[in-house]
Amino acid sequence: MRRYIITLIPVIILILFSSFDALGQTSKDLDRLYKQGQDLYKKVGSRADMEKAVQKLEQALVVSRKLGEEKGESNCLNEIGYIYYSWGQYTKALEYYEKSLEISRKIGDMKGEGVILHNIGYIYYSWGQYTKALEYYEKSMEFTRKDGELKGEGVILNSIGNIYNSLGQYTKALEYYEKSLEISRKIGYDEGTSLGNIGKVYYSLGQYTKALEYYEKALKIKQSIGVPTDRIRSGIGHIYLDMGQIEEAEPFIRASEKDAALGRLHLMKSEYSEAQKHYEELLKKAEENHDTDDLFTAYTGLGRVFEAKEDYSKAAEYYEKAVNTVEDVRLGVSPSERKDFFTVKIGGFPRSDSVDGLTRVRMKINKASGSIDSSTKKCAFKIDISGKYPDLGCKDVTDMYTFLNSLLVDDSEESFNKMLRELVSSKKCDFRITGDRVTVVKRTRKA
Repeated sequence: MRRYIITLIPVIILILFSSFDALGQTSKDLDRLYKQGQDLYKKVGSRADMEKAVQKLEQALVVSRKLGEEKGESNCLNEIGYIYYSWGQYTKALEYYEKSLEISRKIGDMKGEGVILHNIGYIYYSWGQYTKALEYYEKSMEFTRKDGELKGEGVILNSIGNIYNSLGQYTKALEYYEKSLEISRKIGYDEGTSLGNIGKVYYSLGQYTKALEYYEKALKIKQSIGVPTDRIRSGIGHIYLDMGQIEEAEPFIRASEKDAALGRLHLMKSEYSEAQKHYEELLKKAEENHDTDDLFTAYTGLGRVFEAKEDYSKAAEYYEKAVNTVEDVRLGVSPSERKDFFTVKIGGFPRSDSVDGLTRVRMKINKASGSIDSSTKKCAFKIDISGKYPDLGCKDVTDMYTFLNSLLVDDSEESFNKMLRELVSSKKCDFRITGDRVTVVKRTRKA
């Protein structure tokens, strides 16, 4: 779904100056430059328009500082931060947001503080730091509700829903999305975002018909109000791909112009060079902004591409990067929140897809020994399979990986050993533990 960042509604600068400063600049100049900058980026136009918007806002920033208008300064910093976020320059965006937040707190601008806290939260969400993102969202909600700003509350509810959706907690995510939808209907604001997010939940649950109903409603609304529909179209495309209906998926995916969806489309059409091109483009951006969802999608997609091309060493390299990306995110989530973590699909791939792929290609290049590193201290559960693919008592490696994760109580070695004993008992497979390496072997069965 389209990720929404709250931006400050154009405000009337509270302190008006009737006199000119040394350069003849007044608060009217500040208002004019600020509005010009907003109008340019809200056009959702070309990169050139966005660059012009930054220029206007930077000029407004200079004027606000000369006039000592701190609220205007904070607004400009927030807007510039938003543009850098939209460009994928998350670190630079964060710098602007934090400067804006500092000023908002200094002058007691609760509404501005609430907006900026949400925007900072979205950066941490993009980096896969869900716990930290949730902290910012909840602080943002406090200020927004005190201010009675329903539109902002609806946006934050969607953002919190996104966190629970990313954790695989679909019932909880749905609760937040439906509350957001209720507010949107009450105030007559864009219902499309909440409808699309609800569609995303039903997609994750495999209820494709119901998911399509919500996505199609969302698309119609967003088209009617003239806002971008790329994420909605991409979502519809992924549903049709999951249903194996490539012809139905293609027009939506091409219209979305999303590299993740285009890569998957070409992958399913066995057009591997085209798929590689899109995943590499996605990876280039993701390595710059460290968006964990995009990193995982690009690494897994490229793993699939090179596996199909029978370049198993290259495939293993990308699959392993995907596994490590997922593990970094998982370790940042409290153990109680991890149960459904691997059920989540990112860019059309379950989070567990990369470990499954890594196992396959390592077996194919006869490197089953040490195929996936594991650490008992971290309880990373990257399973090292010895010999031929064993009958683990699970339907596949994905099932076993999810099972291992569900048994985790905490990150202690005692918990890890308990988990291994339970797996041996219930799944009928054995382990050989040497130092910090865990090897899964097929249990010897009696004749």
